Amino acid sequence: MAAPGVDAVAKYLGFVFSYVVLHACPLPTAVGMPEEVAECAVKEDWDDTAHCMSLLQSPHNKILPQHSNSVPGSAHIFREKPNIVLWLPDDMFMNEYSWWLQEDIAPPIPSNIPQQQNHVVHSSWVMPNLARIAQTGATFSRAHSTSSECTPSRYSIMTGRYPSRSRYGIHLTNEVFNPQKQLPFAYVHNKYSVLGKGYTDKQNTVAAKLRALGYTTGMTGKWHLTPAEEGGSYDWPYPKQTDSVKEAGFDFVDGLYIINLASFFHNLEWTLVEALRFMDNAMRSHKPFFLYFNPTPPHDPGVREALLATSASYDKLHETPGGTLSELPDVSRFCSSCTFAPRSEIWGRTANISSLSRVAACRSVLAALSWVDESLGALYDFLSERGALANTYIVMSTDHGFAKTTLYEPGTRVPLYAAGPSIVAGTVVDELVSHIDLAPTFLEWATGVASGRLAVDGQSWASLASGKASSLDRDGIYTEMDFDRAFLARNGIKHYNSSTNKMFGSMDIDISFAADMADFVGIAYPHLYDEKQVYNLSADPMEQVNLWNMMGQLPP
Repeated sequence: MAAPGVDAVAKYLGFVFSYVVLHACPLPTAVGMPEEVAECAVKEDWDDTAHCMSLLQSPHNKILPQHSNSVPGSAHIFREKPNIVLWLPDDMFMNEYSWWLQEDIAPPIPSNIPQQQNHVVHSSWVMPNLARIAQTGATFSRAHSTSSECTPSRYSIMTGRYPSRSRYGIHLTNEVFNPQKQLPFAYVHNKYSVLGKGYTDKQNTVAAKLRALGYTTGMTGKWHLTPAEEGGSYDWPYPKQTDSVKEAGFDFVDGLYIINLASFFHNLEWTLVEALRFMDNAMRSHKPFFLYFNPTPPHDPGVREALLATSASYDKLHETPGGTLSELPDVSRFCSSCTFAPRSEIWGRTANISSLSRVAACRSVLAALSWVDESLGALYDFLSERGALANTYIVMSTDHGFAKTTLYEPGTRVPLYAAGPSIVAGTVVDELVSHIDLAPTFLEWATGVASGRLAVDGQSWASLASGKASSLDRDGIYTEMDFDRAFLARNGIKHYNSSTNKMFGSMDIDISFAADMADFVGIAYPHLYDEKQVYNLSADPMEQVNLWNMMGQLPP
């Protein structure tokens, strides 16, 4: 399919802003969606369009025997509906996404990117469990988050929708930016792109839909999707925090960090053991489960302090949002074959991995990657010991790239791997995929059929992972940050509309309201503040040549 020409940028971006006229085109509702579903997706009252969210019940009633030496509960038979585990470490910036492949698929990084905040290190051999598990399934070479900040990307994972659709965010955007005229979209930012109580998107998450299909649903680790005034702050009692997450469709919530760590240390053992507890309970109740597991590392700060806790910080080591632990949890409580290296060993093993280990900040990143890899290995070993691997999908990704607040490739490109019953080992998927595709994929796995009646912006990539298809029926995907939007076409042409500063200027808002993109990318992108940008990623993967005024260089 031919890429859109430069003169059609506004059509594809749909976000050429003018405060006076408000020429904001409709949100990308119809990207790859049937017309009737597109109409459902823009309706505010989802209760009146319940048919849009209906899911076909699985036609499969077969049962699968479990491993004979499983613990009580797992030795019984399970329905065919597969378990689903999403493993999503926080800020897992990997310079080599898939070092075991013949060709590196990570986006190239300009050499003059500042490194003081984002230490991008080669992760080869640091994450053996990730490599081991990923190679049993599919590697996605062109996976993107929907945004380059934490909360917006997590909103998309939970809803299958772009973060500018956040109902709470739309309300707050109009309250803060435009009280006279109602904008039909939200400012995309950590404070705005959340799941507010009473709004329809919080009631229609992938967790809620899986629960309606008979799944038990669990969440541990970092959440970052609850408004501060509704429990999304450590100022609230821990039960209030967990209840706010349960309102999004989860039966079990513990080991929870409702936002970034603040004064707490990373405690990966705590979040991991709660994840194992949830899966153990699910197996004993003979229900398929969905686990949303969100390790807080490698997000700065505090990895080094947590791994090398001194006697002076010993008490801090055991403090969690849920209370002070008497000791670090033991993963073998739920899994006799599971191992989890002591923290001092994890720090020590990174000493001589590379010359980067001699840089303190880089060594912290390497140690953090090794630490979260231990958690993935424990999850895998638990499933193996319980005989559940053959009926479990494991999806591994992260929330966004390291070039935060920008929509350049290092800001939104993410690692994505999936292993499970229908996925052939060694599969490489080169199609553009996005975080908005996770929810419909999980629902297809759960129901056994692709349903086109979901009010989501994404599409299931289950057929790509299984090798039954080689492409999705859409022209490309969007990414969003603040009031900036980008459209990535399938053939490598990227349209980037950097409208935030213009919007702020038209509304007499200090541009310092938004984070300065230069804080994260410096002078690495010469057209950083150009409002209109077009790049041919095939010829210019580092996005250095803006083709907006060079129409003759665009491919047909």
